[in-house]
Amino acid sequence: MWTYSGDPSDSEKNAVRFLLQDTNESRPLVQDEEIDWLITQNANLYLAAAALCDVLVAKTGAMRSKTIGEFRISYSSDFYKMLGASLRARGLTHQLPYAGGISIADKLNQQNSSDWVEPAVSRGLGDNPAAPHPTTPSQNPLTTI
Repeated sequence: MWTYSGDPSDSEKNAVRFLLQDTNESRPLVQDEEIDWLITQNANLYLAAAALCDVLVAKTGAMRSKTIGEFRISYSSDFYKMLGASLRARGLTHQLPYAGGISIADKLNQQNSSDWVEPAVSRGLGDNPAAPHPTTPSQNPLTTI
């Protein structure tokens, strides 16, 4: 199936079609299902569009030219190679690192998650219950150092 609303802000699929310049219904390059799958396999839409460029390069790699009567059509995958490289470079700048558990809310969300793995090391793990506990320092100015 092939769909495009004409507005890249409508959906992720439309945004990828726009980046790929697959906006002509009479000449579809890829199917919606292919775009949907590559969106799930990549970190962002630019990398998904770059992966689709790789697919188009692979599809057109074996075909160089076609002759029909006196007409000759030549194919080149250079456009999609360059577009893919450009989209990939842009997509790599849109990667956001994630370090979990920095905020209290993030820690609580992770701990409440059903697939949270309890850490092997935690605060208090090496505490010796037989060790003397520090006492509160005296507030008397004559006995404090």
